[in-house]
Amino acid sequence: MKLGAIKGALASLVFLNAGMLAHAERPTRLVSLGSSNTEIIYALEAADAVVGVDSTSLLPPQALATKANVGYLRALSAEGLMALRPDVVLTSAGAGPPEVLENLRRAGIKIVNLDDVASAESLLHRIDAIGQLVERESAAQRLHADVAQRFDSLTASVAKIANRKRVLLVLGMQSGRAMVAGQKTAADAMINLAGAVNAGSGMDGYKPMSDEAIVAAAPDVIIWVHRPGEDVVKDVFALPAFATTPAAATKAIVHMDAVYLLGFGPSAPDAAKDLMRQIYGDGAVAK
Repeated sequence: MKLGAIKGALASLVFLNAGMLAHAERPTRLVSLGSSNTEIIYALEAADAVVGVDSTSLLPPQALATKANVGYLRALSAEGLMALRPDVVLTSAGAGPPEVLENLRRAGIKIVNLDDVASAESLLHRIDAIGQLVERESAAQRLHADVAQRFDSLTASVAKIANRKRVLLVLGMQSGRAMVAGQKTAADAMINLAGAVNAGSGMDGYKPMSDEAIVAAAPDVIIWVHRPGEDVVKDVFALPAFATTPAAATKAIVHMDAVYLLGFGPSAPDAAKDLMRQIYGDGAVAK
């Protein structure tokens, strides 16, 4: 796939295409915001230039363990970022607040804002763009080819699934209601990549769902994701919302790490394959 136009949230930010990136100087003090961006940088073996990452940069684990944590990418502090003296801040849609990024730009710091849509095409575009930014083009070409091949393998496996299961991805409970994944989310993209149907597709984003709506959605499988340090719910089907679903009849539940499943970095094809295997069994996954 060719490197497409890279979209951003702020007109004042620096938007880079292949031609502009080719002439940019390699950053020596880079702050990486967003789990996918950070995972790509490490996969390209370009972490030596990174001085800070945001709190969502959990893959690989050494990112937050060895680099300064600048906080949550949607609640950034201009002072905290400027204290690291970055020459480039690599970010994605949703980072902010916008005024913080504008203050950085006015201070002479280059802001590189990449599209973070949860799709194979967008991920491959990010790999290409970041490879050019950090002057690791050859490594980016290899990573691009490897990730594309793994996505192709997934597509081949999905084509062989005759009866796709309805799955509901749950992020946890909020005020007694299940927080589930709808359309236009990384979870929805991963469910589709795994060859399943999102039972929460009647809404957009991550939202609480009533017990009645969960019963009506009739999921065949529940995917319960958890974050590092969170307790795993042991008896999901004892909860009234899930007790009468088709999933309860077969005790069909998948527990997965939220960072691994939803980060949508270079490990995304592997995470989707693992999800497919847990939904359909080992025989569904192409060798």
